[in-house]
Amino acid sequence: GGMQPNLLYTLAADNRSENGFLSRMGMVYPDKAPKARYSNKVLPEKIKLDWERYLFDLVNQNSVLELTLSKEAEEKYGQWFNRNADKTDAEASGYLQGVYGKFDIISLRIAVMLRAMNMVCDGEYSKEISESEMDGAICLTEYFRSTALKVYRKLYGANGSINKRDVAIYLLKKGMQKTDIARLTDTSRPTLDRWLN
Repeated sequence: GGMQPNLLYTLAADNRSENGFLSRMGMVYPDKAPKARYSNKVLPEKIKLDWERYLFDLVNQNSVLELTLSKEAEEKYGQWFNRNADKTDAEASGYLQGVYGKFDIISLRIAVMLRAMNMVCDGEYSKEISESEMDGAICLTEYFRSTALKVYRKLYGANGSINKRDVAIYLLKKGMQKTDIARLTDTSRPTLDRWLN
């Protein structure tokens, strides 16, 4: 689904940014781009038919394949896996550690999807995930790393420090009155009420 970046904090409410819920999502968070202009172009019928055939063929695969990584794909995955482990270990943020820690399995799942797509589109029924498929999976996973950083900065502020909303929630849990919290965080009462409800 889609949502406005300013509402990302709702996904992180109730400690979901720290309990693993949010780190399981691969976020797509494009940079600001100008709004597309109106176009009356119609998708060619061949593309629609190809898409329908692709989905039909993918869903109706009768064989169950036990996929493995080719030697080259496994070597590439192993090197990337270790780099990702280093980044995970070096990360100070619990949220980002959780996100990075899930990338090893996410990249394999993407590789499986790419293998399935290639089987249907090219008719190449190999049981091995190729080096190029693993490359594609790693590239997509790294895209999710970059968007995870954008989400993190949106949730916690540009420098990774705790944002006003988190401070307000903490102070309320400690028993502070909303009037005092609004004053200390320099936040309007309607905004504070929205954060805390």
